[in-house]
Amino acid sequence: MNYIKEINAFYNHMERIPLSASAVALWHALLHINNKAMWIEEFTVSGVVLRVKAGLKESSFKRARTELKEKGYINYQSRSRNQAPIYRMVRLSFDKNEIYQSELADATIENEHAHHPIDSTVKPIVDQPKDELQDGSLNDEKVVHSADHQAGHDITPYNSMVYLANHPTDQGMNHQAGHLTDREAAPLIKQKQNQTRQDKTVAIDALQFFQENFGRINPFVMEDLLHWVKEIGEPLLLHAMKRTLEQGKSNWAYVKGILQSWIRKGITTVEQADAEEIAFRKQQQQPKGSGVSTFNNGPTEEVVPDWFRKQKQQEKQLQEKTQKASHSSKELFADVERRLATYRG
Repeated sequence: MNYIKEINAFYNHMERIPLSASAVALWHALLHINNKAMWIEEFTVSGVVLRVKAGLKESSFKRARTELKEKGYINYQSRSRNQAPIYRMVRLSFDKNEIYQSELADATIENEHAHHPIDSTVKPIVDQPKDELQDGSLNDEKVVHSADHQAGHDITPYNSMVYLANHPTDQGMNHQAGHLTDREAAPLIKQKQNQTRQDKTVAIDALQFFQENFGRINPFVMEDLLHWVKEIGEPLLLHAMKRTLEQGKSNWAYVKGILQSWIRKGITTVEQADAEEIAFRKQQQQPKGSGVSTFNNGPTEEVVPDWFRKQKQQEKQLQEKTQKASHSSKELFADVERRLATYRG
């Protein structure tokens, strides 16, 4: 399927069968998902992802999906509550070469039937007596000779088909070998399609939890969220979002901060995250001494930086100078008072 041709065919189709704006947006979202899934015939995707990509509310999304199905643009099949629906895009564009080859094949068959009618005197090969060899195998030459003899040795299209059926040529053998190869490859193709569907299955629980507790998710955050699901798993991501809400926060940046902290600490499971939280709370509950630490069961003096000691010394020297200046001022004032008293007396 060609992306551009399909879009062009879609708008040509809309001239005959118009759609609402919501249905158009949803169709484009579905085509985008189908393209990412390598154009597989059927694919699964959650309603949350489609609503985000199409920019629709839940009620508008359901109406648009029903409209697309009723007007023949898509088919979908709902499943159980915890499973995403199965979607199938109705192909709107067809290659001109494909149409020409199909019409040419039909015309060739009609022409063969018109100019070479099947001879009713020739009996089907299954009705011929089976001449068997001593080992019980069918003698193909005798069967074909009997069929040709009944037809008056006329080489008709039917007789040629009989001969080819009993004398496989290299082309026939190659066709049979190719057919067997296709049959052997079919399970592998099916397995690849199933793997593609599984890879495209989105984290429904994580997206739904985010929508319900953090608000509407934008495409950038959604891609980042799906990346974290792939890296650490959905359970641990859900645990980080719950931890964020417990801290009174409701933004994706805080969730990422928790996840990055866990990655640095080597935490990969919910159990490890809970154990780390318990250890942190116990450490917070321990009484703190003033200037003395009991780490390693031995008291250690508080480490004071040199710049702090120097600052204290400067403050002490300044205080001493101030006190001396104040004392000198008092003595000078007393001396002046004494001299004034002498002059007055």
